[in-house]
Amino acid sequence: MRPALSNRQPPVPPAVPGDAETQTPPGIEPVTAPPLPSTQQGEPLTLPTSLPDGPAQFLNGEWRVNGGIQDKLTGRPLQLQYNFAQGNGSVSVRQSSGVTCRGAASGHVQQGALSITNPEQMKCSDGSNFIVPTIECKSPAAGHADCIGSNDGEKTFPIRMLQPNS
Repeated sequence: MRPALSNRQPPVPPAVPGDAETQTPPGIEPVTAPPLPSTQQGEPLTLPTSLPDGPAQFLNGEWRVNGGIQDKLTGRPLQLQYNFAQGNGSVSVRQSSGVTCRGAASGHVQQGALSITNPEQMKCSDGSNFIVPTIECKSPAAGHADCIGSNDGEKTFPIRMLQPNS
């Protein structure tokens, strides 16, 4: 089946002030490009320089996960979000089908690395269960934390923990 032909014209670059070719006649609104979406998705996770072993007391607020988390059946990306208060909190996942899953989450520090785990499977709105990946984060000498995710010892994949802009 061939795609339907469109009568739409190619996009027009925004008018540049003083450019004679792009002057707009009086009474007609000039064509301008829509604003570009913000590339800032939030502040990346940075681990404190001194991390005592135990609960991740520094881990607070809402965190979104960007990375290789995909629905095993469809391959579509999953929306994973954490909400912490002094290292303890909750995690939620929104699957591409619209099903949402929720469960407990906790952050612990051991030997300078942050581990975010889930004590049990998450319960989903369709009655199913969901196992969220374990996330391990280490901090380079300077800069944002390097995080990886894994599901029950399977291959690891890169993860970005971002705290949304307020």
